[in-house]
Amino acid sequence: MVGPGEEGLSRTFGRAAATRLAPGLHVHWPPPIGRVDVIAKDAVRTVELGYLGLPEPGPAVAVAPRSFPRVLPSFGGQRTSRIPEGSDFLAGDETVVAVTGVVQYQVADSALYQLGVDHPESVVRAVARSALVAVIARTPIDALYASARGEVEARVLQQLRGSATVAAIGVRPMSFNLLYVHAPDDVHAAFRDVASAAEDKTTIRNKALVEAEGSVRLARGEAARLVAEADAYRVQQAERARGNAAAFVPLALEDRRASAVTRDRLYLEAMERVLGRLPKLIKPSPRKAPGLELWVTPGDVGGVRAPAVGIPPGSEVEIPEDDEGPPRARPTPPPRP
Repeated sequence: MVGPGEEGLSRTFGRAAATRLAPGLHVHWPPPIGRVDVIAKDAVRTVELGYLGLPEPGPAVAVAPRSFPRVLPSFGGQRTSRIPEGSDFLAGDETVVAVTGVVQYQVADSALYQLGVDHPESVVRAVARSALVAVIARTPIDALYASARGEVEARVLQQLRGSATVAAIGVRPMSFNLLYVHAPDDVHAAFRDVASAAEDKTTIRNKALVEAEGSVRLARGEAARLVAEADAYRVQQAERARGNAAAFVPLALEDRRASAVTRDRLYLEAMERVLGRLPKLIKPSPRKAPGLELWVTPGDVGGVRAPAVGIPPGSEVEIPEDDEGPPRARPTPPPRP
């Protein structure tokens, strides 16, 4: 009887008579003429590298009392013993590192698996260890601790799947996983301190880079703001100058046409700005010289409260600070000889 997920192998006088018997009921010669081997083909098998998954009885294997935490739930509650002689590897920077792993595989050909070699697990373990030695020898220990573990597993699995020796024993590798990657026990604490220091260095460096990037971006923003303000001020001054020039051109043309009228208009506008809060009278000068006379009164025009004060043309006007008295004409000093 071959059960589900199993494959039968029938032998007659030691020679394979029927291979790959499907699940079900089959007839074969009884012993000692015939023999039937039922192989769990769909079962996932494991091969340990560098440790013993289950303790073996007897003194055949001398294992040092060194252990590390449980690696897979399928191993149950038992602890696994690491074998130092089989778990020490030389990394790419010539540093010794303790590595253990596990290979998971299935039976691809039950006849080759059962009749090819006596112990297929030993062949798988030897090929996997050879591939692991070659891959770790090209990988620095720092990368092996951190970022290169997935790459190491993929390379070892690729070499296992491409191995002619593994294919010849009817095995199909499914996965390879690293379980324990640390420094040897004697220097494990020192390596942990070095790793912590390297992590602190990376953290401080990242913080410095973030602060530097923030300062640079802040300075760039401030520079862009100053450039934009300067550009806006430049445009403002240029437009204001163009406006003043545009306003002055018609005024200059009118001055050319009627200079006297333009001069009187400018005079009136200036007096209106300077003496805007005072009543004033401006009339043409009775003198023969052309010009205007300015009369300023502190009250209403024509009133009797205070007499008007005349300011001859060409005199400077002095307005009292208390605004109580009328404006006074400041005499112009005679020119020096």
